[in-house]
Amino acid sequence: MTEKPVCVVLEQHSSKAEKKAVQRKNFKEVLHNKGLQLEAIVEAFDGLIYLSSQDYRIEFMNEQYINRHGYDATGQVCYKALHHRDSVCPWCLNPRIFKGETVRCEVLTPRDNWYYVVSTPIYHSDGSTSKLAMIMDISDRKEAEESLKEKVEEQNLLLDNIQTQIWYLTDEKTYGAVNRAHAEFLDLDKKEVEQKNLYDILGKAEADVFIAHNRKVFNEKNKVHAEEWVVNGRGEKRLLSMNIFPKLDGDENVEYVVCSGEDITDYRNSEEKLRQSKKRLDLAMEATSDALWDWDLVTNKAFFNRCFYTMLGYEPYELPQSFDTWKTLIHPEDKNTIIKKVNEYIQNKIDSFEVEYRLKAKQGGWRWIMARGKVVERDESGTPVRMIGTHVDITERKLNEEALRISEAHLREENLRLRVSFKGSNQFGVIVGKSKSMHDIYELILKAAVSSANVIIYGESGTGKELVAQTIHDLSNRGGKKFVTVNCSAIPDNLIESEFFGYKKGAFTGADVDKPGYLDTADGGTLFMDEVGELDVNMQVKLLRAVEGGGYTPIGSREIKKPDIRIIAATNRDLKEGVEKGQVREDFYYRIHIIPLHLPPLRDRKEDIPLLVYHFLQAYSDNEEILSMPENIIKSMQKYDWPGNVRELQNAIHRYITLKEIDFGDVSLSKPADAEIIPENIIINNDKNSKLRNVMESLEKQYIERLLNEHQWRRTKVASILGIDRRTLFRKMKSYGIS
Repeated sequence: MTEKPVCVVLEQHSSKAEKKAVQRKNFKEVLHNKGLQLEAIVEAFDGLIYLSSQDYRIEFMNEQYINRHGYDATGQVCYKALHHRDSVCPWCLNPRIFKGETVRCEVLTPRDNWYYVVSTPIYHSDGSTSKLAMIMDISDRKEAEESLKEKVEEQNLLLDNIQTQIWYLTDEKTYGAVNRAHAEFLDLDKKEVEQKNLYDILGKAEADVFIAHNRKVFNEKNKVHAEEWVVNGRGEKRLLSMNIFPKLDGDENVEYVVCSGEDITDYRNSEEKLRQSKKRLDLAMEATSDALWDWDLVTNKAFFNRCFYTMLGYEPYELPQSFDTWKTLIHPEDKNTIIKKVNEYIQNKIDSFEVEYRLKAKQGGWRWIMARGKVVERDESGTPVRMIGTHVDITERKLNEEALRISEAHLREENLRLRVSFKGSNQFGVIVGKSKSMHDIYELILKAAVSSANVIIYGESGTGKELVAQTIHDLSNRGGKKFVTVNCSAIPDNLIESEFFGYKKGAFTGADVDKPGYLDTADGGTLFMDEVGELDVNMQVKLLRAVEGGGYTPIGSREIKKPDIRIIAATNRDLKEGVEKGQVREDFYYRIHIIPLHLPPLRDRKEDIPLLVYHFLQAYSDNEEILSMPENIIKSMQKYDWPGNVRELQNAIHRYITLKEIDFGDVSLSKPADAEIIPENIIINNDKNSKLRNVMESLEKQYIERLLNEHQWRRTKVASILGIDRRTLFRKMKSYGIS
């Protein structure tokens, strides 16, 4: 065996090494380019994206998925984090994907949301493979498709259940679709007619006549009316009255032709045959649950089915079947207008109409009726000769509209009266204050009361946010309905959904009976959500969907409820700042932030303090004796900044009446008090350039510490003295490092 020269072997080896190096370089470039493409996909894709490994670990979630899911589940097992399962989901397609297949599917979730999912393998440079899942919410599209499908089915059902023959032609001699009436006329099934040539269905002579009419419509783009004798599928010679309409596209070309036909043989031949034909129609109308009418404009005869009589409380034998009967039932104020309108429709050759008027009921009174009519037959000149239609009782809707109109008028009158009454007054309802800032609040309350928009009330603790919310509700058109208050900060996180949406019996351990939620209780009225800024973003999403018409589902139920509620929210936080920090969803913020009210703290309206003192002295004193307050104490009160606002002042007055002593800020004395009040010394930072905020915080800290020590650290007691809730006290203690 001849050996190859060494130089040749080295050259070949060098050549192979260079090729591998080039291949490695190309492979790295491809991977790099794929990586860039993947980044571009992630940035551009508006749906949900996540990446998982072959052992089901989530390697990446895009921002949209994190927001939808509520937190970043990167590093967790997908079926546990995303589906709350202890084992691999039975519908998982990972085996197919990790074999190199790209899978597309539509998924329906347990919450009845539809998603379109594209899953594909992603190959990494280290030889590993991941699954890239791209998810789009197609619930709206599915809903639209289902709605369209239902409408098409309804239209097909309607077309198949009317006596008029309907068909359309794709060209002058080819059927498109036909309704049941036309197929039965030809004694064929619909499928045997559709998409067939007219020569395959009709005799040659008849087909030639039909095609001549059709050709005229296609060429001249105008409607054609014709009456032709046709041998039907049973060999009978029948007179067919046809109206052939062109359907034009955007370029004014005939896209297809729609035809309607009526077998008028019996009508032409004899009145008896017409009567028999109408009798069949009468039976069909009797079988329906709608109040139907059929009006022959030539003979002026009218037919009403049984439902028409039932709607008005009559028996059929009590009212003759005639057009004149209908006229006698019309309300005198409506009669001339309605008859004039109907005649105008006929004279103007309008195909259909809709009118509202009143008809007399047998039991007395009047029923509001919506009548819809449609021309189903015309003569050679196109004048309507026959109309059919329905009557719908809309009395309840009309009564509701009138009640709403009266209610709105009453609200406007009451609003105007209140606006005049509170000008310059010391009080608006149960709200006390004559300062300009409070009169501005009164104006906003009135504007909010006549509106149905949601309201957000900003204010420190103790400024009276719930009192303002109650006043808005009482003055609105919902004033007679429930006013439901919920403190969002007081509900544990694990109960908040069941508290708002309720639950069904057996939904979880301990759910022994059905429990309505706040939305159920407030239905028709007002839901006041205090401390709304404490809601987490997941609950914000669910509430937003509920109040925007999407509804909600109680825990353990599949029923979707859609409440009619008005939201008045309140907070002592800056919600706009919460939006910027991601603590408040922007869409939720704008949904509740339609009418904002900013309640002033008591320190900014100290001229109202004497009024408030007198108001609370009246409220808490015995009927026989209304206590007074020394002038020097009231002046001291006006110098105090009242961090607990009106609630703190209220507690101080209550304590003054009950315990015969006054205690607020650094003022403390027994009642009566004639001597000057000397405040305790308070240590202030020696820095002469201290900001007012720093000085106030220092004073507040010292004051809280002093009260805690005086009352043996009973924090509920101290919070009551301060006029704030325990949660606010705990937050201040934490802020000042008091423990």
